[in-house]
Amino acid sequence: MSAHLKFFPQFYISEDLKGKNSADLRARLEAAKGGLYLITPAACEQDQLDLIPSGNLLSKAYEGRELAVCGIASGPETAAQLVAVMTEDCFAVRGDYNLREFCLCGQWF
Repeated sequence: MSAHLKFFPQFYISEDLKGKNSADLRARLEAAKGGLYLITPAACEQDQLDLIPSGNLLSKAYEGRELAVCGIASGPETAAQLVAVMTEDCFAVRGDYNLREFCLCGQWF
């Protein structure tokens, strides 16, 4: 894989993946197998989050990049639902909607 993935101790997982072994999910992502979506702090500081299909991790766009994984979802719809949960948690913890900073701190609760 061209990207290096950094997993926070507490990362968000969509409801439909919660019964899965997190080590298996990580291995699947590190092998860049398709079917999963990563939620990471946005590469561009003006944006909040990036939603990245796991199959895209092999592209040159991610070569040599370190990605901080703050969420894993099974598809684009579940990724959007997970971002909604993250937004609520961000406001409860920080009192704002700065999801990028919320994810970069890596310690939510």
